[in-house]
Amino acid sequence: MILIAVFTAFIANFDPALGLFFIVLLGGKYYLKQKYTFLSIFCLASILSYFLMRENLSDFTIVESLIGVALAYFVFMEVFLTKNKLSLSLVSFFGIESVFCLIRHFTYGEKFIQTLSELIEASRIQIERDIVDPAQLKMVSQFFEIFKSMIIKYNFAFMLGSLLIAAYFGFLFFAKRNKISIHHQKLQLPFFLVYIVIGGLALSLYPQTRTMGMNILLALSPLFFFQGISVTDFFWRKHFTKHKGIIVVSIITLAFIPPLFSFNIFILILEICFIGLLDIWLNFRKIYTQEEIYESYTN
Repeated sequence: MILIAVFTAFIANFDPALGLFFIVLLGGKYYLKQKYTFLSIFCLASILSYFLMRENLSDFTIVESLIGVALAYFVFMEVFLTKNKLSLSLVSFFGIESVFCLIRHFTYGEKFIQTLSELIEASRIQIERDIVDPAQLKMVSQFFEIFKSMIIKYNFAFMLGSLLIAAYFGFLFFAKRNKISIHHQKLQLPFFLVYIVIGGLALSLYPQTRTMGMNILLALSPLFFFQGISVTDFFWRKHFTKHKGIIVVSIITLAFIPPLFSFNIFILILEICFIGLLDIWLNFRKIYTQEEIYESYTN
């Protein structure tokens, strides 16, 4: 237990999302038995490692570890253990991490962006040294400019999204390893998220608030992706796993057509997010289940 707590604390000080993934995946079984002891060791290890490696870490690192990882992890696990609903855990986690990322953005955002911009610029210079072709040089330069612009504009959404993804997949693997039933196929996020999406879309229409609106939409997209996976998992198990030909065609389409691979993956992610958003509105699984009940009753 001590080794896992120290290891995850060390990782969290350098990368909060990666630290969160490992604390959910590896620390879950210790949390179930000795949660306060485990979290206390994690916090103590975070503080000690911060002071030992302070020269290589930012001033906000300790806050990221204690609030963005430890406190958010505590909320996530407690909600799931008391309510036994993954959807409530994700929404609660989203809420606390949204507050944390806002505080981080307004207190440390400028320094973070400056540091990240310097790293991107250094990487660009290093890569451009090895390029001779002017066309390739121009393309690489444009790529780095676009990438830097997106990071600066949407760093709030990227940070929040990475923490959500880390917690979600870490918990899925943890539940699988420890044979914990999470009723993944029944994941149903609350309807009020639709109103937040509408607000984000409205803000995106105006140039003055477009960045804010896009940050809201991008931050919410992992939640819709999770629900889309749940819906896909439900119908996949119900129908498509019975037809091996569909699985083979899907693999060939996504994996064995190299020019289309990246594009297909991007489109697939967008489709899953859209399915998740629509399901909050329409609840496809409830409609399907009601139709099955009606058919069995009439027969």
